[in-house]
Amino acid sequence: MNQMNREAGSVPGRRNRFTLWLVIAAIAVCALWLPFVASDNLRLDSERMLFHADEAMAQYVAEGRFGLVALTRIFGLDSWQPLKSGILYAVFFVVSGMILTLFLRRDGNLPELPALLFFLLYGTCPFWETHAYFTLQAPVIAFCLPFLAFIGCADARLIGGRKFSVPLRAAYEVIALAVITFCLTVYQALGTYAAACAAMLLFTRALRGEKPDIRSLLVWFGRMILALILYAVLVRKISGGLDGYLTGQIGWTNASFLTCVKEIVVEFGKNFCCFESAHFSLYPVSLVLLAILILRRKKAGNRAWLLLTGIAVALLPMAMSFAQGARIVPRAQFAIQITAALTPVLFVREIGETGEKKKDLRVCCALLAAAAILLQPLLVLRALHTDNVRNEKDLVVASAALEQIAGMDYENKNIVFVGTVRQEFPFPLTERANVIGQSFFDWSWEEGKSTSATTGAVRLLRALDPLIPDRPLTDAKLKKQEAALAKERPAWPEEGFVTETEDFILVNLPDR
Repeated sequence: MNQMNREAGSVPGRRNRFTLWLVIAAIAVCALWLPFVASDNLRLDSERMLFHADEAMAQYVAEGRFGLVALTRIFGLDSWQPLKSGILYAVFFVVSGMILTLFLRRDGNLPELPALLFFLLYGTCPFWETHAYFTLQAPVIAFCLPFLAFIGCADARLIGGRKFSVPLRAAYEVIALAVITFCLTVYQALGTYAAACAAMLLFTRALRGEKPDIRSLLVWFGRMILALILYAVLVRKISGGLDGYLTGQIGWTNASFLTCVKEIVVEFGKNFCCFESAHFSLYPVSLVLLAILILRRKKAGNRAWLLLTGIAVALLPMAMSFAQGARIVPRAQFAIQITAALTPVLFVREIGETGEKKKDLRVCCALLAAAAILLQPLLVLRALHTDNVRNEKDLVVASAALEQIAGMDYENKNIVFVGTVRQEFPFPLTERANVIGQSFFDWSWEEGKSTSATTGAVRLLRALDPLIPDRPLTDAKLKKQEAALAKERPAWPEEGFVTETEDFILVNLPDR
């Protein structure tokens, strides 16, 4: 059967037909994501690029992401160019999916339909929402994906026993080490992407009974460890070490062992239950189908290797959580999109070769994948609509505040916001999920801390007016004074919701 599939795939007519369908699918995925990434909505992190790009670049360097800064400037994205960002993101992102699909088609021996299903499941996965949300980071991160996808798939070939001359292999290892190390300086979580690509293809090979080349496997582990070491050295040399923003996310050094284990379990449950659209994927189904695929190979001669690669495919989506000992933000997830897309299409290929019942099961799995491909774009479009609604209301409040602040001495006084503006997102057309739908006024808001919305709100004002200063208010006595004054003053949208005193400018918001 495998030989027949390979021969069928080698027919030029069928190969051209598949290429055509893949290009059509790629255009559809671009059409889905381009409005999201190319949106000119003001969003967290990207709003500073309007007038304060140097601040953002300095923060990225401090976080050990100097590769991100370098590529941002090379691409000319250190200014507000959302359309250019969106086009670059769409191209790089789609190419990464096409590389994975073509490797799976050839090395994974996937027929046309399962291969196209994989591409569409991967390309429409809502986990990409939070990458697309950060308009000016998105294209730079996406730029790394095709390189890492190619390296991951090439690694799978080498571990699978593909031989090269010593000089060529040495050159490849040096290039792969350099690329992976550089990608870590763009975004640390990208390391899981290369590993997930390799695990994906190795598992498909293990299903066919192939065994690993142990020497190549050890070289792969050594290279990944060396890349992490080189990255740590570069961070120390260039950034002077990671800043508190990142070190604060490592739960193992900030909490008890049991707390970290609990956080990891919660992270797994979050991805397994798909309780938010930003976490929706076929990952839960994939784990079940993965177990079935492994159990069907009870008498496989390479059972230990099959089990090992299967575990890698299943748990790589949890790699960052294991490393941090904490729940991770969705934008740090690069492996779940691969796992969620891979296992269902492998199941479609594997099940149903004989027997009517198994054929029905294969059809059901294909229909499930097709249903996900229809639902996932709808969730992405809902996220875009939510962001549009949030942005519109943020701008209404900020513009009204700026209009009154314009006649005040804002260059020499702190601007302080008391309260917040809660935005309602009626289900099912909108939904607040992670950063999607998060208002600038609600970003840093904490119950019981009357002025806690000030940080996010002032960032929004600074994006609209470059003359607005950034002066954090730290004096507890002043905070109490502002809170007391706010009770006496009208709140937005009433007239006079902005008040100037001798010490500060107060913007009074309704929700306190």
